[in-house]
Amino acid sequence: MRPARVAAGALLVALAAVLADAADGDVVLEASLEQKAVKLGEDAVVVVTLTNRASAAMAAPKLRLARDSISVRVAWPGGGGVVTRLYGTFLENDAGGLDFRPTPTPTRRLDSGESVQGRISVPAVLVGELTLTAILGDGGPSRIESRPMSLDVTGRQRAAAQVETTKGNFRIDFDAAASYASVAHFWSLARDGAFNDLPFHRVVRGALAQTGDPRGDGTGDRGWHVPGESLVATATRGDVGLARGAHVDSAGSQWFVVADAKGALAGGYARLGTVTDGIEVLDALAANEVDPKTGKPTTPDRVVTVKTLLK
Repeated sequence: MRPARVAAGALLVALAAVLADAADGDVVLEASLEQKAVKLGEDAVVVVTLTNRASAAMAAPKLRLARDSISVRVAWPGGGGVVTRLYGTFLENDAGGLDFRPTPTPTRRLDSGESVQGRISVPAVLVGELTLTAILGDGGPSRIESRPMSLDVTGRQRAAAQVETTKGNFRIDFDAAASYASVAHFWSLARDGAFNDLPFHRVVRGALAQTGDPRGDGTGDRGWHVPGESLVATATRGDVGLARGAHVDSAGSQWFVVADAKGALAGGYARLGTVTDGIEVLDALAANEVDPKTGKPTTPDRVVTVKTLLK
């Protein structure tokens, strides 16, 4: 199979123009895996090479995990997801919804005959034989793809996390088959300690508790967002979900646990997994007192640590 190619034909062609004329084939996207087999919970490292074989220079993006640079499709028999990031800001519009204002990926000049290479890490959070495909995009519908790569993920059967809080401990069993990209996003942040020592800044009394904001007030994130996937229609007690605003792609680092789903939450979020041990801790977190004026906990409970583990 030939590498994916697109055409470029101006003195300095922008990526959008290159992708829009993908039939002729003068820019080559190639990808390979550093290792063809990894253990569950480890990173699969995709080495991406972009080569300009046109006669003109082109504006090539920095090769990073981003919708307007490189995304990675992860597939297996009967399922799949696209791991990527959205850099930018969601702003409220006149209709009460959210509009996305992107922060473009930096670009560099790529002269004729020149190549640029990058390494993209994707957590392996599902056991079995996975197929990974690198995708070069401009943030819109145009894209080109590399040849698919086979990755063998071995080890234990399920990725999980142990959450220590000031009200006790609970365990999350992740459901990567339903929301692979969201689970991979959470796994990376948890493994890096991004959730440690953060408050449960939002409580819906008796129903849910939310955390994951580095600012601690409900307005923060880690600098990027993740596209929504496999949104559940109905909340279930014990659910762990990625919190988002009115836009389906506005989820970031904030997440919540559902103590009681009766009438408090209709769904509409990516379910990361389910609390399978320590579910009574969710009741304690959701019972915290809330200031009637601000709607925020008077003395917030806190996450002490989130530790990734394998079952």
